Amino acid sequence: MAIEITSISTAQFADLLDRGEGHFLDFKAKEVSPAKLTKSLSAFANADGGELFIGVLNSGAFAAKRWSGFSDAEAANGHIQAFEQFFPLGTYFKYQFLKCEGLPGLVLHCEVLKTPDIRAASDGVMYLRRGAQNLPQTTEGQISRLKFNKGIPDRPQAKTGYQKGPNFPKAR
Repeated sequence: MAIEITSISTAQFADLLDRGEGHFLDFKAKEVSPAKLTKSLSAFANADGGELFIGVLNSGAFAAKRWSGFSDAEAANGHIQAFEQFFPLGTYFKYQFLKCEGLPGLVLHCEVLKTPDIRAASDGVMYLRRGAQNLPQTTEGQISRLKFNKGIPDRPQAKTGYQKGPNFPKAR
């Protein structure tokens, strides 16, 4: 299935840049490795969700200088594969390509939804989005807080079912 390509105006792109990176928004250069990209996917999925734009530079005086899109959709295959591996059932995320008249290439836009479970990045670490940062969650307390925020029990579940105890007669 082809990924949708949506046209935006230079004014819409400038508005996006004006929002700036923050708790719900992150810009990445297209050169970001797919493995590093999973840190942002983990952080957004473990927090409240957010939007990721790949092909937008973090600095530049003018909007036109910050747009640095993929030459074509195929050039983003490694990044798309990272999405597919991170969300194997195709749920909790949506993505599309953006094009803007007069600006080169395609920007990959990914909307990550909050997941009901905890997601680790490809390095095995769980991240959490706070402000414009992807914070590693490595301590027992941090992981317990992630579970609590998602409504996941933090203790082993009690065993259920019949268990033969020492006072039960032997079966014949």
